[in-house]
Amino acid sequence: MQGLRQGRFVRLLVAATLAAAGIVPAVLAATAVPAAATAATAATAATAAAYLPAVLGTDADNLGSLDATLSAMGVARLDWNTSYMSQSQDLDTALLNGEAARWINHHIVTIETWDTLAHIGAGAQDANMSRIAGQMKTWVAAHPGHEIIVRPLHEANGTFYPWTFGGDNPNHNTPAQFGPAWQRIRNTMRTAFPGLSFYWCPNILRDGKTSFANFYPGNDNTEYVGDDGYNRSTSDGASDPYSWRTPTNVRQATITAIRALAPLDKPYIVGETGSSEPASGAAQNGHSKAQWDQQLGEWMRTVAPAYNVILVNYFDHPATADNPNDWRIYPVPLSTATASRAAFRQYVSVFAS
Repeated sequence: MQGLRQGRFVRLLVAATLAAAGIVPAVLAATAVPAAATAATAATAATAAAYLPAVLGTDADNLGSLDATLSAMGVARLDWNTSYMSQSQDLDTALLNGEAARWINHHIVTIETWDTLAHIGAGAQDANMSRIAGQMKTWVAAHPGHEIIVRPLHEANGTFYPWTFGGDNPNHNTPAQFGPAWQRIRNTMRTAFPGLSFYWCPNILRDGKTSFANFYPGNDNTEYVGDDGYNRSTSDGASDPYSWRTPTNVRQATITAIRALAPLDKPYIVGETGSSEPASGAAQNGHSKAQWDQQLGEWMRTVAPAYNVILVNYFDHPATADNPNDWRIYPVPLSTATASRAAFRQYVSVFAS
């Protein structure tokens, strides 16, 4: 972690320089921080002084996407990337090699175990988990100074995957089944690769979903904690055209709840985040992706250190048939593309390597 801390010290100097020049504070007024958040930040100020602003990363599952994101961000390198694979695939060493060639040295691998929690807990995926862990061990041994972090069973409190238990999931998963499934994966993979780091990453709290305490694996069973959460104005606009959530609105309740379970010295990672284009009513109220990017930069500089958030991954992906939200930094051919990219580069990219 020493290299990470040194890199973050450099970014802190950059942020301080921008602040002294009056660049960053311009967004402060645009970020409405609830009183509870302000109180929480003040209460942890002495401890948080040891922590630096969050680092910028991304979620690219191929080198073409990674290069496009670096270009949109206007940066030469990042320290972190999150990729995705299924349990039936082999580790994509070509992608890892390409990340390493681009100076990335922290590699989060999201393993999507397309199975139910009950099956996973009973060992149905043991052979796959052991095989992947062995491949990870081999790759890390050949790349000293690089870290692989496993992110299994992500967004388990959602409704999207065979392992999720939110809502009326068709696989009848329950929060009580999460712990045994997580522990089975961890024990199996760490047998093949001792010391392999794990990252517990639920969805943000939305609409009164299950308490994190019901499926937190415990402080001894994960090296990193965090969340996935977005400003989904486009999709939420179907029911509320004025829907708009600032970065603080997106995750304040979540990060407060998780920090009640995980100690402050356990690193917190925002695994996926981003903003869609504003819904019609939100646009009429003056909201824009450029505004959200400004607020994200301010959140990374002022709020993130109070919770030891070490990384914010921006999910630079277009809308799909299943998801109408366009998260892209540079959403060509929209008329807002240039303003979005300019704001991101000015306020967020300063936290890159």
